[in-house]
Amino acid sequence: MDGMWCKHCPKCGNYVMKNDPRESGMCKACGWVEYVAVFYCELRRRYCIENEDRSAA
Repeated sequence: MDGMWCKHCPKCGNYVMKNDPRESGMCKACGWVEYVAVFYCELRRRYCIENEDRSAA
């Protein structure tokens, strides 16, 4: 699961996870689209934060 990182959706401000660059990136919370990577909003926030914590440890 390399390459995952966290950021906020610039439209709705939810915590989002960028994942697969083969997909268009649409924020699942508000529908904002970025064509670089796929976004998962609030539903994945907890996993994303835990993943970041493990990376920093």
